[in-house]
Amino acid sequence: MNISNNNYSNIFDLPNELLFIIIKKLNIGDVIYSLVDVNERFVHLLFDPFYIQNLNITLMTMKSFCHRTFSIHEQVLSNICENILPNIHDQVKQLAIEQHSIERILTYNYSQLYSLSLVNFKEEILFQYLTDYSVLRDLLSQQITHLNIDIETDEIPKLLSKISLDIFTMILSLCQRLIKLNFCQTKLPQLKYFSLASFDMIQNFDDYIIPLLRRMINLEESRLFLAVVRVDSTVIDGTEVYDQVLVHMSQMSKFVFSINNGVFFENNEIDVPSNEDIQNSFIGREYGPVGSYVKTF
Repeated sequence: MNISNNNYSNIFDLPNELLFIIIKKLNIGDVIYSLVDVNERFVHLLFDPFYIQNLNITLMTMKSFCHRTFSIHEQVLSNICENILPNIHDQVKQLAIEQHSIERILTYNYSQLYSLSLVNFKEEILFQYLTDYSVLRDLLSQQITHLNIDIETDEIPKLLSKISLDIFTMILSLCQRLIKLNFCQTKLPQLKYFSLASFDMIQNFDDYIIPLLRRMINLEESRLFLAVVRVDSTVIDGTEVYDQVLVHMSQMSKFVFSINNGVFFENNEIDVPSNEDIQNSFIGREYGPVGSYVKTF
């Protein structure tokens, strides 16, 4: 039965323009593997230069920020490497790859490649590739202008480890054409609502909480109830909250917060802001009514 001749429609009835929009919303690895042999029309759409120039051969399953799994099925990966890449490698301009597939993917010469994303790599393995894998080193030194590095982690990233610092230093030394670098900064673009409450004193607010919040680039509503302790540092005020957090969240429409900030001053030369200073720091920054209280001992 020809479905397209009755009151029902199927995907083959859609115009190419609409099909192309749908395809662009899907994971390119799955799309190429699933649709490349359907018919000549799909082959033409899939191998459109504007589509395949951005090749993301990763697939992320996210249970939480700290528990992410990157894995493309071996059969899918083999088909891409053996049957797809030989025909498109010289048209790819942006490429995202995982740790377990890097050597198979980089077998080919990507003459137009300028952007590379290395996704969910263990520190030690990435360091080894940067040290010993000549194919990657040549790409980074001769072609790559935009580089994204995502280090695998089991916890919210804080200060960089020594090996991550070594990787960072090596990248800066190796990448002679580098224009843009994102290092260990995985964003959370789908997150719209976020609430965090802690009644224990947080000593690593700047290392844990701030980097996490900055990844929520499309956050619309947030509630923070925190107790933060610092030593010889500034008091959290409206200026810091805006400059460190809110300026990165253009979609934010509702922000409710209560921050109990204890600061221990071992250096008497540091000026302690007054309650009026704290209040004034919220003026002119799109805050609603804000209350504050300062007490010194």
